[in-house]
Amino acid sequence: EECASAECFRAGGFWRVVDTIGFQDTDLSVAEVGKRFVEFGVHAPEGVDIFIFCVRWGRFKPEHDAALTAFQRYCGDTALAHTVLVFTHCPESNEDLQAALAEAPQSLKGWVARVQAVRGLDNATGAGISELMQCAVGIIDSNAGRRYSNSELEEAKSQFSAREEEERQAFAAAVADWRKTAGPIEVEREEAVVTREAGSWKQ
Repeated sequence: EECASAECFRAGGFWRVVDTIGFQDTDLSVAEVGKRFVEFGVHAPEGVDIFIFCVRWGRFKPEHDAALTAFQRYCGDTALAHTVLVFTHCPESNEDLQAALAEAPQSLKGWVARVQAVRGLDNATGAGISELMQCAVGIIDSNAGRRYSNSELEEAKSQFSAREEEERQAFAAAVADWRKTAGPIEVEREEAVVTREAGSWKQ
């Protein structure tokens, strides 16, 4: 439930891999999850080349959509240009995966269109690891070596805090208005982080 990092030699160079806290596999509060997630910046002071966002292959549920939304809110839109969406436990070839995604729910198609790439990884056989590394190198090249920076992270955190404050003020105003009248009060809030277990995509 903390960010951790390790270095490895792969594809002709040294890579630092930072494992962040998961959005769905913890009993921590939403606020604490967000606080711990953004600590990845401490492990990557020179920036991030690639974000690998893992989702278990199966039925794409609202929990997955909410986790991707939380990632975007914490890191900002610019992080998506460095992001690979990886389906774990996926026995499909890359061609079959792309064909399956063409029939995916619209919520998933929306994310597929926004991230840089989508790949599958078969945990049982290890198939897909080499393709994922090639994909990562390709994304680095397509971004001309420009990394996602800690300044972008700080800007995203600032925007996130501003939205939270706007929501707090809107809620306080709604409560104040309700106290002046009688009847029910309606409060709407966007989904952010869902901390329960995700489940699978395929029926």
